[in-house]
Amino acid sequence: MEAPRNRVFGPARIVAVVLISLTTLGLAYLHFSGGDDPVSVPSGAHAGQLTLHACHYATEAGSYPADCGTLVVPESRNKAHSRLIALPNSSRVVLITPSASGLSRITNYLL
Repeated sequence: MEAPRNRVFGPARIVAVVLISLTTLGLAYLHFSGGDDPVSVPSGAHAGQLTLHACHYATEAGSYPADCGTLVVPESRNKAHSRLIALPNSSRVVLITPSASGLSRITNYLL
């Protein structure tokens, strides 16, 4: 009687290796592609600082004038000395309105 052979690369293992490889390649692409305009916190910035400049927002119907910039916020509102991060802001107007229940309602309007 022959001893059972161990399959080193069965179908499940091959699928797992392919999925892990694709995920790793995708994350590496996202990391190294970076984008055209990296967003960083300006030196001397403080939480709540909004820096705007005139720009144009391209759509299928044409280009529209907009205000683009960055909003500096703490990374964690629960930590008093949390590091600051810059959030890109372009072509959208964000309105925060108080509601009757005491919660805020955030609405985005496309220019």
